[in-house]
Amino acid sequence: MSDFKAAVGLSRKWDAREAGREVARDALDRLGMKPKFVVLACTYEYFKNGGYEELLNGVWEVLPEETELIGGVIGGFIIRRGCFNRGATILAVSGNMDVASAVAKNTKGNPHKAGRKAGKAVREQLVNSKYRHGFAIDFTSGPLLPKMPIIGQRKVSDSKLLGWFISLLLPVMGRFSWGIGREDEVRKEFTHVLSDFKAIGISTWDNAHYEYHREFHNKKIYNNAIIVLGFKSNFDAYVKTGLGFHKTEKKFMVTKMDKTGTVIKKINGKPAREEYLRILGWRPGVINEHHMKRSLFIMPSFEKNGTLYPEITSMFFGDYIIVGRRIENPEMTMLTASGKSLIGAVDEAMEGFSGKPLFALISECAARQEALGSQMFMEKEKIEKYLGDAPYFALFSGGECTYTPEQGCRHKHESFNVAIFKEEK
Repeated sequence: MSDFKAAVGLSRKWDAREAGREVARDALDRLGMKPKFVVLACTYEYFKNGGYEELLNGVWEVLPEETELIGGVIGGFIIRRGCFNRGATILAVSGNMDVASAVAKNTKGNPHKAGRKAGKAVREQLVNSKYRHGFAIDFTSGPLLPKMPIIGQRKVSDSKLLGWFISLLLPVMGRFSWGIGREDEVRKEFTHVLSDFKAIGISTWDNAHYEYHREFHNKKIYNNAIIVLGFKSNFDAYVKTGLGFHKTEKKFMVTKMDKTGTVIKKINGKPAREEYLRILGWRPGVINEHHMKRSLFIMPSFEKNGTLYPEITSMFFGDYIIVGRRIENPEMTMLTASGKSLIGAVDEAMEGFSGKPLFALISECAARQEALGSQMFMEKEKIEKYLGDAPYFALFSGGECTYTPEQGCRHKHESFNVAIFKEEK
């Protein structure tokens, strides 16, 4: 029999403090013992209904003091009791293991330093562990965009002057805790330090306001940080990603970018926005403040070491297109998906699993949550087909990551990622 035990708690209360108490009590009652660590996730509504501080205060009224806690704000979640776009959930885990946690700030201003610092802190705390397998869970800050004068938080503008200004501003925003998340850079460094571990990552996310998400560590709340929980045990994890997208014949070359690699200035030697519309056969009016709904099912991608990396085309300013992560290969291919193929990503990720599952963590893109809508219940059924009665939660995030020593670090968008802990033979 396993010495691992896990349970998932839920609260749908509106008041933050009451929700904190309820979600912690629900998890502990189901666990039936003191947890070694908990992973807390909530939606952004608590920001305006008492505050994330009050949510944590409620959790710690119930949680044993010695428990390690990490977490953050996410777009929604799936657990065995349903699919939710509002509420709080906790995964509580107990058993024989050594646990460590760490915080590193300034992920946008100096992502490499933050990633190394977090990885080293976990490594140092677990250096004397006698257990065989290492695993890490991280919550890293997603994009944070300020309300700027005149334009506010618009994601689309025809002004070429504004496009030029944004391209100049974006590289320095990180100094002020703003800008794109740069999670891919943070996680590359973090997993390099913990190279013998396996890992899964969640980028914090609100409801596309790009301002309300935060990260949690024990009793504190952070912004612009990576929060890591690492543990060593005698139980290995199955870690894999599914996309649910297919390549099309539409290809193009990014011929000019800014120094961050996230602002596309030219495609095929032509102004990026104009050429992108031509390639897709879209009218100019398609790109507006609601363009993301259309972009959920068709998006550009690059390939690196045989792996596809979809890019979220999040903003259009003047001639420029801003994407969610650094482009590492200028040869781009358009991908397409349907509701059916997006659900099929669950099979891509989980059909290779064998053994008896103990519990699972799932990180998937918040764009999938919006794209699937009520079909999330079909996804839930598929997940439970593979997991049986094992507890799990699936968190909808602003960016997802998996790491194994064999595959390396893979930070993606619009993907479905699993880490399943299983009984050893």
